[in-house]
Amino acid sequence: MQLLKELFRAQEDGFHFQAFSWLHIVLILMMFLGARWIYRNRQAIRTNKTLDARIRGVLIAMILFHQVTFLYFSFFIRTDGLASGLPLYTCRMALWTALLALISKKEAFKGITIYWGLIGGILPMILPDLMAYSWPHITNFNYFLTHFSIFWASVYFLGVDQYQFNQHDLNFSLAFVNLFLILCLFANKFFDTNYAYLSASPILTGSLESMPRIFYHALIFLAYNLFIVLVHWIFLNKEELAVKWSQWKEKKAA
Repeated sequence: MQLLKELFRAQEDGFHFQAFSWLHIVLILMMFLGARWIYRNRQAIRTNKTLDARIRGVLIAMILFHQVTFLYFSFFIRTDGLASGLPLYTCRMALWTALLALISKKEAFKGITIYWGLIGGILPMILPDLMAYSWPHITNFNYFLTHFSIFWASVYFLGVDQYQFNQHDLNFSLAFVNLFLILCLFANKFFDTNYAYLSASPILTGSLESMPRIFYHALIFLAYNLFIVLVHWIFLNKEELAVKWSQWKEKKAA
């Protein structure tokens, strides 16, 4: 009982997570090693229905655990659930698209998860932006669980399900992200919050805070769209890029 009170305490204590501390590095390694295991064993998972069901079950359980504990904390422990607990960050939304994809196996949901989950899994792990609670706290745990879940689900869809990139899903994802960002703009104005980082950037704060709001919003919209296009382009040209990478390594070795 005392541990639960500690995990779900409401009062922030000003804790700042230290980037690239030994704990941070261990967590990054855990995420990449888990993804590596899924990808290396993709053939075995694909052909073994029991193993496949277990992997899917683990991913679904991770997402459900996150959502139950996160929403409980946001809306029943804190008093600002609407301002901080809605799924209006791309990583949070990717949890929902991953869950829908794992259950329904719909390609469009897989596509959004991959487009958002690969970049959204890596960048926040490298540049952590945790709430101001010292360890242990449910928000610390759920922050990393979010990015583990969406990154592993993306690798699963790519490796095990052999997701095929196509123009239709790219267009759907671009339309989805822009509608999502417009919704975030209204939510930020209404709740005075920072969904999708459209009110303030977690990085380069000095430079970006001085920008006129319209240019800052345009920059954020552009960044989200470019990340999706970049992921699409990389996977469409992965074989050519792999050849160029091998040639570059051979020249360097020579």
